[in-house]
Amino acid sequence: MAKSGILNQERLANAVMTHRVDSLDDELQRTRDAITRRAYELFETHGLPGVRELDDWLTAERELFWQPPATIAEVEQAFTIDIAMPGLKGDDIEVQVTDRCVLVKSNCCAMPGTDGEKIHADEIPHGRAFRLFELPGNLDPEGATAALHDGVLRIRAPRAAESVSRSVPVAA
Repeated sequence: MAKSGILNQERLANAVMTHRVDSLDDELQRTRDAITRRAYELFETHGLPGVRELDDWLTAERELFWQPPATIAEVEQAFTIDIAMPGLKGDDIEVQVTDRCVLVKSNCCAMPGTDGEKIHADEIPHGRAFRLFELPGNLDPEGATAALHDGVLRIRAPRAAESVSRSVPVAA
């Protein structure tokens, strides 16, 4: 019986809160606005209209957000998404689920260094993570779960029951 209690505590420690949202439009618009502002700041530094807009946009995206690598699979009427999230805790990550999309974001800080430490290379991503997955099937947001284990976030989102189409007669 004690072993069961330990397993439950481990599950709770690795749990990541998921919540259903009806629309991700507001979140995506805030993200686009932040990238637009930064891209415009970059444009103002060189002032070359029509030359580097795409470069400015992509640079702004890289500066503001990092996109963790992911694997998406479909198993037993559910989608699983495994995302590399090194150095994060479950409290650092937010997962939002709609009927078609999964949004993963994190506002983590840079990893602290020790006093007197001189960094020669740092390839571990830091800052705000942002990843949107549009899946090829309807999801059941209420059944979605997420857990972080060994730096990998695993999200499981069951498929929703398929909706049945029907013909609707038109009244004259």
